[in-house]
Amino acid sequence: MGARQCRARTFFLVSLGLAAAVSPAAARTALVQDTLPTFKWAVFAHNSLTMGGTGSLTDGYDSRNGPYNAATADSTGDLASNANIDLQGGALVKGDVTAVSTVTVASTASVTGTITQGAPPFPTMPVLTCPRNGYTPAASVPNGPGVSYSASSGQLSVSGGNNLTLNAPPTQYYLSKLTLSGGSTITINGGGQRVDIFIDDQVSVSGGGVLNTGTSPTSLALWACGSKTTKWTFTGGSGAYFTIYAPNHPVRVDDSELWGAVVGDKVEIVRGSKIHYDLALTVPVLRQPDTPVTVSPDATASRLPSNGTSYTVAFTVQNIGGVTQSYDLLTTRRPGTVLSVLSITGSGVTQGANPDSARVANLAAGAAVPVTVSYSVGNVAAGATDTLFLTARAVGSPADSDNARLRLAVVRPNLTTTRTVSPSTTQAPGTDLTYSLGLTNTGTSDAAGVVVVDTLAAAAQLKVGSVATTLPAGVAAVVEYSKDGGVTWTYVPASGACGGPAGYDRCVNRIRWRLQQPLSSAAPNNAGTLQFVAQIR
Repeated sequence: MGARQCRARTFFLVSLGLAAAVSPAAARTALVQDTLPTFKWAVFAHNSLTMGGTGSLTDGYDSRNGPYNAATADSTGDLASNANIDLQGGALVKGDVTAVSTVTVASTASVTGTITQGAPPFPTMPVLTCPRNGYTPAASVPNGPGVSYSASSGQLSVSGGNNLTLNAPPTQYYLSKLTLSGGSTITINGGGQRVDIFIDDQVSVSGGGVLNTGTSPTSLALWACGSKTTKWTFTGGSGAYFTIYAPNHPVRVDDSELWGAVVGDKVEIVRGSKIHYDLALTVPVLRQPDTPVTVSPDATASRLPSNGTSYTVAFTVQNIGGVTQSYDLLTTRRPGTVLSVLSITGSGVTQGANPDSARVANLAAGAAVPVTVSYSVGNVAAGATDTLFLTARAVGSPADSDNARLRLAVVRPNLTTTRTVSPSTTQAPGTDLTYSLGLTNTGTSDAAGVVVVDTLAAAAQLKVGSVATTLPAGVAAVVEYSKDGGVTWTYVPASGACGGPAGYDRCVNRIRWRLQQPLSSAAPNNAGTLQFVAQIR
């Protein structure tokens, strides 16, 4: 019960507008209306909810822990309705059932959780406003066999067992109708970003079609927008990995299987259909549907202080509006104590004297341009953080803007050494002493170019062939010797050298280890031991 209560407190909230004092970074994905629990349930219906048919099922899993597995699925497949819920023969709800009106359960239906009827009304889930700059440009929808798309009508269809891959960027598409038939598929290539498709009319997936073959419900969301109330249907063995937010549309899932969550007006889950609720859906946030430009991706980085060098981060700016547009490229930093912007470059990008800003001119509808921001990192302590924002703002239309960010943390290696000798007590001449040098990287970054030098006392002579190294897998060391106090490092030890006894070299007075690969900062691969044997003269 504790896990279920925790889940209820961390539901996903739909974004409908921007608060007055929202930062530019927050504006792109701001959350509003804390009272709106959008994906708290596997299925939510504003009006009636019907579920039935042999094999019909709702349950839950967490895609962050791996793919859905029926054997380990949990009982978080909850149903909720602002009207009544009718569980017909064969329905199995692994979760709770809550209705503002009545709950009817057939004799061959079952519910593993709590049934609540006469519940207080749930908040109304508002209809989203459609993007204001027209349907997605044709250049953003790849052509291919069985793919038909009209940018003027916004109608996209894939048929005949063919596949359409939607790439990100853009991470936002706007259509009027989406149709998959005859075993066709749509693959989302988001590079870790969620793709949002706004639809103002109808969705139809039939005949074994699969929407989002990547099997991650968090990578795709369908959002109804506008005032139309046409039915959305998923029929005939179809499948989908996504969320559906269509509070003003009837939704029918008929002999099909969905992974994610469903919000609809009147919802039907029939003829053995299955809904597998994904707990990971508490994570994503909604991109505002009215921005005709996108900047992506958000990124993170761990960097050492620059020490005179520079780093780069790559963004993509795409015009997802319907007309050619020019954009000012602006960088900001928060809090701005770590990063310094050096330049903004890219094809078609021009920059004046100020390295913090640039411009890309005449970007065609649907076209994208890569933008590289070069920056330096100050000589600050490990753990210091900063965030760099790149904003693309339409020239002459400041409201048409978007941004992406780089979250940066400063890292540093920190090498500590220990030196021991065995035996450690006073010994007579002729005794062999084993010296051990312990080396550990306790910092937050790999240590590259590590060099360790040790000095032999004048009263000691190196035992030839005794030098040994114990290092993590994949890390090797070059061992070098000096007989002139480290001026040169080309000497090769030899038995009896400089008057030493057989097996010992009296010439060597320095030993150097040069690590050929970085020493990790992560245990247990952050430590090693360097050894040699010297004899007391």
